[in-house]
Amino acid sequence: MKKILMALVLGLGIGTTACADDVITRNVADIPAPAREVLNKHFSNTKVSYIKIEKDLFQSPTYEVQLVNGWEVCFDSKGNWTEVDCQRNEVPAVFIPDFIKKEVNVMFPGEKITRIEKDPREYEVELTNDVDMKFDKKGKIKEID
Repeated sequence: MKKILMALVLGLGIGTTACADDVITRNVADIPAPAREVLNKHFSNTKVSYIKIEKDLFQSPTYEVQLVNGWEVCFDSKGNWTEVDCQRNEVPAVFIPDFIKKEVNVMFPGEKITRIEKDPREYEVELTNDVDMKFDKKGKIKEID
């Protein structure tokens, strides 16, 4: 009985790993239209280095777009941005909610936001001074690190 159970678990593990499939492409047409619009509108001055399409078992695909200047923009399966990482440069203001701009300006005057990530519950930002801040969707600071 133990051998059968172990074989079943091993087979399930191999099957799950085999079904997870990442694709690397340079073809911008492979990402959803809203993601293409974001790239064209806000990052038109730089070219795409590559796009990593992550397809995990039982999950919708996600898209990680690496630009030639080192910046990275991530999108969910519908083409909504989930992360913008501009390395040591400032994230375009259009991606930063006003309540985050206000708090950063009050608490850390002169510092710029270099990375922003959002999910359904919160935002996380990184500043030029390497401080990380988390906000809930209503603008309340949850954490500073």
